[in-house]
Amino acid sequence: MTRKHVHSPAFRAVSIVLTMLFMWGFGLSVLLVLMHISIGFADNDADFRKAFLELTDDEELEDIVNYAETYMRSLDAPGEGYESAIKSYQMQYSPDNTNYRFVLSDKNDKEGGVLLQNDPSYNPDADVMASAVRTVTLTLNDRYYPVQKEFTDPVKSFNGIIYGDNSQYLADPKEYDIWFFTDDAVDAAFHNDLNVLTYDEPYTDWKYFRTETEAKTYDYEGEYGSGAKWEIISYSGTNLADAEQFQQNTSAAIAGAAGAADSGAEPAEDNSRAQVVVQVNAFRTIQESRVKLQTYYEMKASGVDVRASDPALETKLSKSLKITIMGHRVDTMECNLVTYLPVELNVHDNIRTNYAVFHSLFRRGEHAVVLLFTCLVLTVISSIVMCSSAGHTDGSERITASRVHGIFYELIWLLPLLATVLAAMAMQEFAYHVSSYRMIAIFCAGMVLVIAACCTFWLYTTAIRAKNGTFWTSFGVVRLFRFFFSLVRTNLHSTFAAVGYLFFLLALHLMVHRWNLLMLPLMFVDLITLIGVAYCIYAYFELHRHVRHMENGDFEPAEHPVALGGDFARFDSSLEQITDRVGEIVARQTRAEHLRTELITNVSHDLKTPLTSIVNYVDLLSREPMQSEAAAEYLDVLKRQAARLKKLTIDLEDASKASTGNLTVELVPTNIPVLLSQLAGEYEEQLAAKDMTLILNVPQEPITILADGRQIWRVFDNLLNNAYKYTLPGTRIYLEVQTGDDQVVITVKNISASPLNISADALMERFVRGDSSRHTEGSGLGLSIARDLTKLQNGVLELKTDGDLFKAILRFPLYHAPEPPAEEQDDAAPDPDAPADEKPDDQA
Repeated sequence: MTRKHVHSPAFRAVSIVLTMLFMWGFGLSVLLVLMHISIGFADNDADFRKAFLELTDDEELEDIVNYAETYMRSLDAPGEGYESAIKSYQMQYSPDNTNYRFVLSDKNDKEGGVLLQNDPSYNPDADVMASAVRTVTLTLNDRYYPVQKEFTDPVKSFNGIIYGDNSQYLADPKEYDIWFFTDDAVDAAFHNDLNVLTYDEPYTDWKYFRTETEAKTYDYEGEYGSGAKWEIISYSGTNLADAEQFQQNTSAAIAGAAGAADSGAEPAEDNSRAQVVVQVNAFRTIQESRVKLQTYYEMKASGVDVRASDPALETKLSKSLKITIMGHRVDTMECNLVTYLPVELNVHDNIRTNYAVFHSLFRRGEHAVVLLFTCLVLTVISSIVMCSSAGHTDGSERITASRVHGIFYELIWLLPLLATVLAAMAMQEFAYHVSSYRMIAIFCAGMVLVIAACCTFWLYTTAIRAKNGTFWTSFGVVRLFRFFFSLVRTNLHSTFAAVGYLFFLLALHLMVHRWNLLMLPLMFVDLITLIGVAYCIYAYFELHRHVRHMENGDFEPAEHPVALGGDFARFDSSLEQITDRVGEIVARQTRAEHLRTELITNVSHDLKTPLTSIVNYVDLLSREPMQSEAAAEYLDVLKRQAARLKKLTIDLEDASKASTGNLTVELVPTNIPVLLSQLAGEYEEQLAAKDMTLILNVPQEPITILADGRQIWRVFDNLLNNAYKYTLPGTRIYLEVQTGDDQVVITVKNISASPLNISADALMERFVRGDSSRHTEGSGLGLSIARDLTKLQNGVLELKTDGDLFKAILRFPLYHAPEPPAEEQDDAAPDPDAPADEKPDDQA
């Protein structure tokens, strides 16, 4: 089948339908297996019938217990309205209406008397299809009864009321349930606390009245508080109990009244005509608080003068307390319940229908398992085919998504879940009203088809969203991100929006905390806040990734999966401007380096012609006879300096070519141990003249790298020449070769004659010499040329110093010779069946 056919609308429609059908079949097979599990995977007919009876008992047991409890209560309380319920149960369990049989008997009745049954012809020895015996508990009576207990001294006995075992006052302590204060006001004070007044600092006051009746009827508690105590201490014309004190108080009162008259004020009380004097002992209130009832009695027990602010409540709390203890009594009865199914199910009820369904399933249990795995495999295959053709509406490679695939992806996710939950709820409600398994099976098939359709749509739209690159952007959260941050464009707007949003969030939390309202809006706002924080974290890591790319030398503009907005976008733009600026600086430096290299190349090239003439004429002069020995010495100096100048010119030109890559190299397999052995032989005499020893440590087996023979020779020659010039006489120079990690490491080590007061990186620069006093010959270009030549041959040169130890390390990739093709090997191998005088052409 061609790709054009796979991308055709007909093929796509067929794949969608097949996927839905196979998924539907998979769901039905899962239900069949679950139904088979519900009957316990019975191995024989007896176990199957027993399992089926258990399923039937699960549905009927609750009704049987209710029937028996209603029947037993009607015996104890006739005429209570149980007749209609009993008739309904008798109709339900009539042998003419159901195949279900039961016999209920008293467990404690030794004679086995039957309490209730729906089979008058019951015989324990008769053959039945299946039977089961269990013990059930009938609730015959369920009632509450109160008992009151009075505590005469609540100050001492209050803790005993709260923490004591009040069940001891019931006839049966096991029936104890709850207790509460009999008086509603006291009970409210116990549960809700009460306002109390604490008194302290007693004081004495006197009141004056004209008559004894007026003194006795005066409201002392209203003026002095509930703890005030009063006493008549004197009548006019009698001996006073405390004459002196009475006279002082009376004189003061008369003087106060006279003063008030002189000032024009009306006296509050005319004590000069008082006939009765009352002494009042009261307390000053020092605190008003709200405490628990237990704390109130604890304060009284400790001697604190505390009273309830409500005088009526204080009176109740000061006297005896009554509590009401509630008992809960349940009268039960243990019974034996025998349930069974007759051999012949003659009644056409749901039990007979369900038995036929389960028996058919029992016969074909293995088929359900095979169908399960078959549908699973077919569902996976059809889903893959459907996803491969999803989105190709016109048969081309272009992906086309309709508007339905632009719906928030979270809603698409909810479709299968919502369909499953609604199907389970509908199934539960349907099974509660319908007991026919055949009807339940038809309903389940329809529900599974709806779920399969939702799952197929979810899978199809997921494939389209993934193909056209809108998978992540189709999430409503991502869209909300973009919309929210698109509103914030400037710093001012961002600041005001952030501050206003925080105040709004704080106010919303306070309202929810105080009134327990707006819970759903608060959850939505918290979700928005979480999304904003997640976006800030994402933007931070995106900007960090952009900076890391700049650190690694990647100055290309960064691309973000989700566009940055607000200050993040401006910061990202600033990074791109910095990137452009750095690019300009790098380009300027590169151009300057190129100009410098070109200048060196041109100067060295221009020096070649006059220098060649000088060298040639010096050579011609050396062949002519000198008139004096001094002239011969001058000529020798001229010859030596001309040769040095020529070498410097050549080094300048080579350094320029090597640094710019204009030097042509031909990489061929090169045996390093052989090359280094030859080089060591050439330097042996020179090193021996300065009392130096070259220690060559190379493997015996061949080690091959790709290198230019002439240029690699020059690299090693520069390194050994550098070591020869600057090594301390009488010491050793080490030349080692090692292999590992698919590379060759060559090391040159020596002890410097002068202190290495310069870094290894500086030694690699041009015209820099290890001998800062420049007593030795050299241009300072040897290590620089060696580094550039090594780089041209895919190698790396690294310098390290440790005190006076100088170390040069070169690393080259190890070369592996390719194996000849198998066909060429077969052609080159002689034929064993050929005559002895016949040989291949290359061996003739």
